[in-house]
Amino acid sequence: MKAASPLLGSAVAAVALAGCALFSRPGLPAPGGSSAPPAPHVAAGELDARVLLGDLPARATRLGAGAPSLVTSAEAVDNEWVGGFVDVPAQECLLGYARGASSIEDVDVAVYSDEGAQLAVDEGRDIHPTVLLCPPHPDRVYVAAHVVDGEGLVAVGAQLVPRARARVVARALGARGSVADGPRPAEAWPGLDDAVRVHRLEVGGSWEEFKRVALSVDARLPTYVAFPIEADQCVDAVIVPDDDVGLLDVEAIDGEGRVLARARDGAGPRWLTMCSPAAMPGTLAVRPHVGRGLAAVVLARAHGDVARDLAARPEIAWAAAQQPIAMVRQALDTRLAKSGYRDTVATRSGTLALGRRVSLPLEFNALAGACARVDVVAGAPLGLLEASVWDDAGALLASGDG
Repeated sequence: MKAASPLLGSAVAAVALAGCALFSRPGLPAPGGSSAPPAPHVAAGELDARVLLGDLPARATRLGAGAPSLVTSAEAVDNEWVGGFVDVPAQECLLGYARGASSIEDVDVAVYSDEGAQLAVDEGRDIHPTVLLCPPHPDRVYVAAHVVDGEGLVAVGAQLVPRARARVVARALGARGSVADGPRPAEAWPGLDDAVRVHRLEVGGSWEEFKRVALSVDARLPTYVAFPIEADQCVDAVIVPDDDVGLLDVEAIDGEGRVLARARDGAGPRWLTMCSPAAMPGTLAVRPHVGRGLAAVVLARAHGDVARDLAARPEIAWAAAQQPIAMVRQALDTRLAKSGYRDTVATRSGTLALGRRVSLPLEFNALAGACARVDVVAGAPLGLLEASVWDDAGALLASGDG
């Protein structure tokens, strides 16, 4: 080992000297006697991604859109997302687009709310995805590009469009999304009344119709319509497509962008029923698997008790609790005090999981023959609960859900 050490040190020194000679003695002649080329000129700066957008921003401006903004740009690889937030005035439409370098084979563009709900998307297999989002929409959205195939520089751009020019801009630029003037009356929809009548007979119950509209639907992105629910109310939706579209996907979404219910899969008219113990803003998302055309949406409402009387059991989703358990308990104590109840005799608490029953012992001896009120309350994020009281002999004394 002692003899090997000088050899190792010499090898390292030789490499170091050769490296120093390479950079410190540029005047040495190159092999073969010719002069070596000079060092390349290096300039500070970054790639200008705006060149990827081409003449699209200028074309949109000539058609009536506002000045363009570069939302973001970055080098991206397969299945990578790049995007940024954009503020959108309440009465304006938003034109969003993504473009990639020639090394990218397929790129998509999508618009999301702050909660992550998808508002518009162009998922076609191409390199020029473009969407148009018109009111109603959030005050701020997230516009993002998704590289599906390839890698390279990607640019995401956005422009505001007056509602009066939305249809012209969308048609000229091939934008996907909300290109119509919004929902339209569907009074004369062929076969609509028959479809609604058949559904009502199958489901049963007494319903009050409060909305009937026709929506432009496209297989490339969902179309949305307001789906509000009052406290202790059920809302039933019947969706009937025209001959140009088929196999509808229908989802009910709450104000936080969470999917609460889905219509059963199949061809022809779709329907779903959703109930909520508390008032909540909702949205119905409609998207066909194939085609681009129209779909009629008929909404009816009924008191929450109708869920117990329906002949055919529909898909029913109960909105989840919005408050933590401490606030729910406080609200219950306040209501009981106003109703003349005395202090709580006993309280038990625990953790619930979906589909799993939890048993807790109850002692009524301290009541000395008085009547007992049992309240079961839940905090976020729990939804529909079922509770029952049994005696020691296994007899059911009381039950409820909500």
